[in-house]
This record gives sequence, structure tokens and C-alpha cells, in this order.
Amino acid sequence: MEFPAEDEGELKYHQPIGWDDQLKVKAGDVVQIEETMFGKVLSTLLILFFLYLTLSIFEVIDFTSYSNYEQLLSAERIALGGLLIVALIGFFFKTHKLVLLNK
Repeated sequence: MEFPAEDEGELKYHQPIGWDDQLKVKAGDVVQIEETMFGKVLSTLLILFFLYLTLSIFEVIDFTSYSNYEQLLSAERIALGGLLIVALIGFFFKTHKLVLLNK
């Protein structure tokens, strides 16, 4: 990005739900958009969630062979509900930030 009129300026990054980031930059600066640690954790949880659902659909994970499978199924529902709540809460938090690479 070039700043032809000015040597300095403010670079803004807009994310949905109003989580914006801004950074003061000058000509020649290199800026990168990075995922925050919280965003990385949420992405990993989402991948694990879909992997678990896929394995459950293809019956690789099957609790019916255990004697207490009803308790395991209710624990599964609680865990999946917890993951859903964490994912929904995480949607409202900032998951990316602007980073100045040449300081």
C-alpha cells in the first residue's frame, strides 16, 4: 500500500460485529493481518467439533456397546452444547489484528 499524499497515515481493519483494528503507518511500512491466539483456539475447536460429528455420522464412534451408553450420550450432548456456546461467544470477540512487521 502506498501513501502518495502523506508520509504517515492510519490503516484501519474492519471486522464484522464492530471489532475494528487500526495502526499508524508511514511510507514503506509492511503490515500483516494475523489471527489472534483466541482465534486459533476457536478454529481448532471448530475443526475438532466437525471431525467428531463426521466420525459419529459414520458410526466410527459408537457408545451403544457400553453398558452406560445413555450416560455417555448425555455427556456427549453437554460437551457439544458447551462447544456450541463457546463458538457463539467467540464470534463476538476479536480474532484478527494488524501487526507492523518492520519496527
